[in-house]
Amino acid sequence: MEREALAGLRREQGDEAVGLVEAALSALTGEDGLEAITALRLCEFLWDTLPTTWLVDDPERVTTALGRFFTLVGLDRYAGICTSATTRDLMAVYAIEGTDAGRDAYRAALHETGLIPPDTGVLAWGDFSGAQESAAHHAASAAIELAIASGDLRVGARGWEKRRAAVVERHLTAPRPGGSWLERVHAERLATWTRPRNRRRAELCRAVVSQLREPVIAPPGAFTLLRWLLDKAADGLPLTERHYIIPRLVTEAVDLFGWRELLAGTLTREFDVFPLQSIRELATREMKAVRRTGKQLVLTPLGRRMLADETLLWNTAVSAVIGQGHAFTVTAREVMLMLLTVHGPMNAEDLERDTVEVLGQEWDTSGGLAQSVREELAVLRHRLWALDCHHPARSFDAPFALTSQGAVAARAALRAHALRPRHAPGLD
Repeated sequence: MEREALAGLRREQGDEAVGLVEAALSALTGEDGLEAITALRLCEFLWDTLPTTWLVDDPERVTTALGRFFTLVGLDRYAGICTSATTRDLMAVYAIEGTDAGRDAYRAALHETGLIPPDTGVLAWGDFSGAQESAAHHAASAAIELAIASGDLRVGARGWEKRRAAVVERHLTAPRPGGSWLERVHAERLATWTRPRNRRRAELCRAVVSQLREPVIAPPGAFTLLRWLLDKAADGLPLTERHYIIPRLVTEAVDLFGWRELLAGTLTREFDVFPLQSIRELATREMKAVRRTGKQLVLTPLGRRMLADETLLWNTAVSAVIGQGHAFTVTAREVMLMLLTVHGPMNAEDLERDTVEVLGQEWDTSGGLAQSVREELAVLRHRLWALDCHHPARSFDAPFALTSQGAVAARAALRAHALRPRHAPGLD
């Protein structure tokens, strides 16, 4: 059919048109044939690649010839994209206003199509991806395209974005020979994670990766302090005039969690009880589960869902074990968790020394690296204590030991970190 269509196009528009179509098809499909074309690939080609990288005086000559070819092979939907007003308008923007304006208009037009697969509960897309993730992204877009063409999904209709996400999630998790798309993306991201430029960190990654290949099952009743805070915030947790947790609730937490023998002072003020300080900061800044309104801490919509959904609470809390921040901060926590996962309990001095040794291959050791690592170790200890992941001790010189829940949470945190989407070139 393709050969006959090209012959018909040659009779109608001549050899030049056929040459343009053959070059366009090569860019769109490689050696995979017409079945590899999707609406998303075509829009990306017509609205970005063609006007910015093709050295042709008249891009509309390409769109016209390609549109006619698609008509001849019976792909009327794709022919319509080639000759659409959107395509003509975008070509005009590129020609009159330049590449930057054209690309802005292209991104807006692509968003309006509804063809871009959204992030879902099972996968957030990265800006920089490997071959499997790129293929999964286009396959998910093809599933959206099919749903639109069949009438199952109407772009812009009420609730359409939720239905689109459901289409993508089903497509990603559907069993396939060689593994679902989700499994393939996860395998690719894990493989990438084990290949950082830092040789020592790569060795650590490879030492733990076998423990991260499967989802980590949450232990029942995990993160008791976080649950306590969310329960209190559900009814509005009262704060003092200076917006600290009121002494009565500080005392309640101290007694409930057995901190009186581990911390010094009267322990009636929030800033004297660092596990309480830490969990409030994590729940507010990183988890976005609570917020302050007036003289109360209240639940956000996410916080309410966390209280009702054990899996969501676990995943959200696990994401805060390593958390966010500067690349050094995040990498230091990751390395510490890997060391604890590989070696088990470690003296703080040994954990600090080994972390410095690993990070010294990436960061300048003349700039106070040891002190920075020591500070991050203290922060991590506070964070893990607040999340019931670390055996508390009066002295920071005590061995650094994860609880049974902490060992599970550490693996879950490392897996989540390894599977995160990449949003910057060269991000390890």
